[in-house]
Parts: sequence; structure tokens; C-alpha cells
Amino acid sequence: MHLMDHSGMGDALWFEVGEVLGRFSINKFCLITSTKCVGSTYLVPAVDNRFMSRYFSTLRAMSREHLEVQMLNAKFDNDDDAVKLGLLYMIFCIPLANANSVKIDLKYFALADNLNEFNAFPWGVLSRKATRTAICNAIDNKLSSKRIPLKKSDKMHYSITGFLHALLIWAYESIPKIARKFTTKHVEANPRMLSWTSADNIKFDAVMSALTTIDKKHAPRKTLVTQCSTATNSDWLEFQKVIQGEVESINKKLDKLKKEQKKFRKLLRRVLKLLYNLNDNVVGNPTIAYHEYKDEEKEDEEEDDDEEENEDDKRENDEEDEDEEGDEEKKVEEDEDDPWKMKMKREMKRKKLKKMKMTREKTIGDEGEAKENEEKKYENGKGKEEEKKVEAVKEKEKEKKDEEAKGENDERNDEEAAIEQDKDERKNEEAAKEQEENIND
Repeated sequence: MHLMDHSGMGDALWFEVGEVLGRFSINKFCLITSTKCVGSTYLVPAVDNRFMSRYFSTLRAMSREHLEVQMLNAKFDNDDDAVKLGLLYMIFCIPLANANSVKIDLKYFALADNLNEFNAFPWGVLSRKATRTAICNAIDNKLSSKRIPLKKSDKMHYSITGFLHALLIWAYESIPKIARKFTTKHVEANPRMLSWTSADNIKFDAVMSALTTIDKKHAPRKTLVTQCSTATNSDWLEFQKVIQGEVESINKKLDKLKKEQKKFRKLLRRVLKLLYNLNDNVVGNPTIAYHEYKDEEKEDEEEDDDEEENEDDKRENDEEDEDEEGDEEKKVEEDEDDPWKMKMKREMKRKKLKKMKMTREKTIGDEGEAKENEEKKYENGKGKEEEKKVEAVKEKEKEKKDEEAKGENDERNDEEAAIEQDKDERKNEEAAKEQEENIND
């Protein structure tokens, strides 16, 4: 039995047993170990970690040996930390078994701090890859021309890491003679590796002799096929069940994403409606953008009323306003294609015309007021005498009204005082009656 050159046969390991090929694929690895063999193994690199700072603060790098010592001697803050580090220790002792001195990446400690992500991580992908790499490296090292020759006293040995127990179970399932001679198969279990138990002391020579004496009756079955492209139908059906579970979980996640997308689209539609409404209001009614054009006209009129009375100053201010309006019109003309700015241009013209009308009306009104003032100057003498007479009559009327009001107030006060006296007399009479009744009793 030896490993074949598998460079052109895909990712599976191919073993030649006698004249028959045996294929150890990821499908078989998944069925034997029941580990998750589908998904991405990428993890974000971790610089700092709670476990490292709490339990391994004195170490710059972590290995399985350090983890084992900490598991035996550490005083954990809570049971959760003990369980998390225990799971991590189990992973690097069985599925990812390696030398004690090999460093463990800090990102796996960060992953262990979240049990949900830890359980969902595809450990089977890493374990199968590590096992395959270790087996291939061991064979390449054996066949290498640069390998140091062994002394006669030395014995050839292999140091293979990874999940080799899965390869052993595959050999039991694929080579019935070895399984019957060295193992006992129990009831079908899941994972498959729990269905087998072997003797304590199995010699290498006994296994090799069993392999060399294999006949056609005991030839490897099922997975030992001559075709490189496909596995057996039974194994594929079982592997499909595992894949189906992963597909269902992915479909559930996709359904959640679709629901979130629908909600997001509804929100986008609402936002677009609001934007369209704002656009219509601003473009259709530019007064909204400028805090209502009519209100600004009123404010401008009030400012014009508060201006100085001299016509020269008014004319200068009007000329300055016209210059500013001309500048604004030039800016608007630069973008005549914009409908909003075109509407603003029309409003500016309308405002200019109104101001011109207001100035004309004011000038006419001021001239009329000046003439009226000149006419009043001649009549001021007579007007003053008449005003004095009117004021004297008004003062007399006020005095009469004040006297009448005082009389009414006095009468009201007298009436209220009389009412209060009557109330007091009634109270006294009632009190006297009560005293007489008490005396009679």
C-alpha cells in the first residue's frame, strides 16, 4: 500500500492497495468525522484578545503546550471561559493535532470567545487540509533525494499531524479484511468513526502482512475504484445530506437578506417621495425657498417707509437697489436653462416694477401733502381757537361723568354696607335662638 502521485487527480488522496486504487476524498472525510467541510475559513487577524490579556499576559506567543498548562493550572473567572478554552484545546489536540511547540494563531482565541461563531466555523475544512498536507509532506520527505540517509541502527518513522483517525476509519471501511481482523464494528453511529473499536496492541508487521495477503474476495470495496472523477453513489448520497443542510442554512440567510432588502426599498421610496415633494415645492413655488416672496415685499415696503424723507437719498438708494438687481439678473441669465432660475428672474422683474410704482406713488403723495401743509398754514389761527373750544367742552363732559361715577360708587357702597349689617343682625338672632334652645334643653 502506498500513496500515489495525486497532482493530476484533484484534491483527493489516492492510495494503491495491490492493484486497486483507493480514494480518500473530502466527502468521505466529512461522513466519517461529521465536521463542517463547507464554507470560508477566513478570519480577521487579531492583534489583542481578552483571553490572551487575561490568562496568557506573560506570553508573547501561544502553543498547544502553553494552552494545556493553563487548562490544568488556571483559575478561571467563570465557567464560560473554562468551556471556551477547553473547546479550543480539544480542537488543537484532535482535528488540528500538531506538535506541542507549534504556535496557535491569536485569531482562534478571538473566535473561541464567541460560541455561536465557533460552532459555525468550518473546522472540517481546516482539519482535512492539515491532514492531507501532513501526509503528502511525509511521503515527499521519504522520497526526497536530499534526505539524510539513516544509519543501520535507526528505524524509519513518520511524524504526521492532523486528524489521522479519520484516515484510519476510512481504511477500516474500505478494506474489510483489516477491519475484521483488528477491529469490532458496532451499531451504525453518527459520526461513523464512533462505530469502530480496535484492539489495544496492533503490530505494524501484522497490518502489512494482512495487506499483502489480500485476495479478490477481500479486495477493497466501494471507495476503492479505478475511476478518478467520481465517488460511489452511496457515499455521494450521504454526502448530499450534509451539503443539503448547509444549503438550507444559506437559503434561510438569503431569505432574511431579501426581507431586509424589501424594507430598505420601502424606506428608499419614502425618501424619494419626500425629495420629489420638496423639489416640486421649491421649483414650482420659489417663494418657499426665499421664506415667502410676499412677506419679503411687505418687509421691503416697511423699510422704504422708514427711509429718510429727502428725495435725493431715496433716489440714490433706489439706484443702488437697481444695480444690485441688475447683478442678480445677470447671474440668473447665466443659467437660463434652469426653470427655477427662470421663474426667479420673472419674480425679480415683477418686484422691480412694483418698486417703481411705489416710488411714483410716494412722490405724488409727498407733493400732495406739501400742498396741503401750505394750505393748513393759513388756517392754523382759526383751527387753534376751535380746537381750544372743543377741548374745553370735552373737559366739562369728563368732569360730569366723573361726578356721576362717584355718586354711583357711593350708592353701591352704602347698599353693600346695609346688606352686611342685615347679615350680622340675622347671625346674632340665630345665635341667641341657639343659646335659648340649649338652655331649655
